[in-house]
Amino acid sequence: MGGLNLEGGIEDPTPAEAVHAELMSMLPPAADTASSGETKRERTLIVLEGCERILDQIRAALPPLLAARPGSTVLFTALKPMSTYGEETLRLGPLSLPRVEDVTDPRTAEQREAVNLFVRRAKVARPDFELTAENRDAVLHLCQHTGGLPLAIEFIAERMKLKTPQSVAREIEMGLSAYRGNQRGTLSRHRGMREALAWAVGFARPEERFLLERISVFDQGVDQSTVAAVCSLSTAEAEEQLARLLDINLLRTQDGDHHLFFHLDPLTKIYLREQLCERGELDEARMAHADYLLQTVEALRKSMASGDGRHQPSLIHLWSADLRAAMEFFQERGNRGQALTLAIVLGRHAFNGTHAAAAVLRKNIDSRELPASLAVETEVSSGRLAIMRGENHEAYRLLTRARERQEIGDLQPSAVTLRLLGSLALGRGETAEAECLLRRAKAELTNRGDEYELLETLRDLTRCLLVQGTHETAKNTAREALAVAERSGCTVSWALAESVLSSVLLTNRGAEGETAHRLRSAVKDLFHQGFEPELLPALERLAEHLVAHSEGDLARVDRAVVIASATSAHRKVLVTAEGSPSNSSLEEVLDRARDLLGPKRFIDCWSTGQYLDLRGTVARAITPSDDGADTVTIPAQSPQRPPPGPDRPPSPHPENPLTAREMQVAELASRGETNLAIATRLGISKWTAVNHMRKIMRKLELSSRTEVAIWFNRARTST
Repeated sequence: MGGLNLEGGIEDPTPAEAVHAELMSMLPPAADTASSGETKRERTLIVLEGCERILDQIRAALPPLLAARPGSTVLFTALKPMSTYGEETLRLGPLSLPRVEDVTDPRTAEQREAVNLFVRRAKVARPDFELTAENRDAVLHLCQHTGGLPLAIEFIAERMKLKTPQSVAREIEMGLSAYRGNQRGTLSRHRGMREALAWAVGFARPEERFLLERISVFDQGVDQSTVAAVCSLSTAEAEEQLARLLDINLLRTQDGDHHLFFHLDPLTKIYLREQLCERGELDEARMAHADYLLQTVEALRKSMASGDGRHQPSLIHLWSADLRAAMEFFQERGNRGQALTLAIVLGRHAFNGTHAAAAVLRKNIDSRELPASLAVETEVSSGRLAIMRGENHEAYRLLTRARERQEIGDLQPSAVTLRLLGSLALGRGETAEAECLLRRAKAELTNRGDEYELLETLRDLTRCLLVQGTHETAKNTAREALAVAERSGCTVSWALAESVLSSVLLTNRGAEGETAHRLRSAVKDLFHQGFEPELLPALERLAEHLVAHSEGDLARVDRAVVIASATSAHRKVLVTAEGSPSNSSLEEVLDRARDLLGPKRFIDCWSTGQYLDLRGTVARAITPSDDGADTVTIPAQSPQRPPPGPDRPPSPHPENPLTAREMQVAELASRGETNLAIATRLGISKWTAVNHMRKIMRKLELSSRTEVAIWFNRARTST
């Protein structure tokens, strides 16, 4: 076996004669005859490392040499294949990354290739390093941020010598500066990720680099038609450039529902955006990105008008983060109509980023410059988001006004307005009116072919029928929702339909196993689809199921309370409002859980849930109950919560902004007293007690009596 490192010849390519002579010196003779006269075939392996700059010379010299030596094999590394007869290509991709369930199971976490490499290299930097419950979330975040690139993982793991995973996790959000090594004697491109990425991107031609930079501003992957549009290429040109970028390993592919998608590694994307910013060309790329998203949305709206809306949810989900970025870009530029158009689509499908859409809608809803159709859609979308925030009076006002405009101008979408008004009627307990409105909406949507909106209508109708006690009809309606989802071929719709059916099965005492399976399936799918507004209710239903079927297993009840608490915290982030829609059945379940666990254990579990991120919440939810994962670890003392931001809810805090009377009310609430009991003890009216409780929640930025109890116990402990 022979080896040759050709790195030194990269900047000054080696002449073809020199490459041929070097290969000849390493290969055995073409015919080697033993003394017995018999031909002996010698097995030889030659390893050539770093051949990017001399592939042409190798391609010319190697095939005839190997043809005369059947027992010889050459293994070479390069960014692209040599593309000659007999070549076998092994494409090296990123290491496998952590999954959502790894958050609660350190055994499976360390089995992921990225985590395994990180831990091994961190132990080299600091021999006592271990993956623990305290640092696991940060380590998983670090590995996700690297995209599974081994060199990036080694750079980050090397920093464990002087830092904790938690501190490095904060540093990497600032850019590529954290990805640097301290070892000397390495290749120049191995001194940092910025240098490594500059070297790799250097193999792209100018037009290919332009393509990479244009798609680097996309949050998600792009298909071939997107590349052609944002780069002003013909189909043939886009195919040629994408094929070459795949060959030099600067793009990766992923199967979508209907197309093959191309995407960049996360760190490559950061590097390219940095380069655009340095040259002052980032806004130009963002404009091309925003214009393309706007054209995509307008095409979807036309397909909806023609009755073909089967794949709209999948497409909107795919572009949800990009739609939000494009909407914010148009809003920054003062392009009100374009920003509103994108906000309406985001608001309609209720994906992540709807709070940003709500802000744009609120800012422009009273503008008199809007066309009538756009004004109506703005009101309908604002009403939809107001329902999500629990602002039912505001939602009713907006939807009623929109309905009046629709009746006057015969504008669409009246069926959507009917569905939302039906949802509001259901919330008021007016089930007969709700059923009437929802069935009217269903009939109209069935004729229009708007399957996603039809699915949401069937969801609300199922809820209405359950409240009325017609369980068999509700089950049939839920099955109809499943059929709609299957017909649409849309993964988002399927997850939503699974969630709808699980609501029905939750009331069926004989379907515990199917209910648990469908709930976990719905939670997992909704999480991966980024569909939080439907994910949170599914998590709450799972908490109900765990309590209802605990069979005396308090560990299950512990887990249910943790899931319910975390869901409550995430709901506040999602709606960005003081309150959120109440779930009376969940409140009853929590009351039962409090009775089963006792006040102290219940509050400990609730406090634990307040510190779970969404990934950790889902991990607890989808883990089967029979594997010991129901055990809840209560921290000895409350950890420091990061400051409130877009991904974290405001936390209960021990500072005391309350009056003496409010402290009395908070103390009684912490003991589990009702408003009436508090009023009786303090000699005040029930409504005065209610007003005190509202003031307490407003001052402390809390949304439930349980959170007030947690706050009071912490405040008392700290003093």
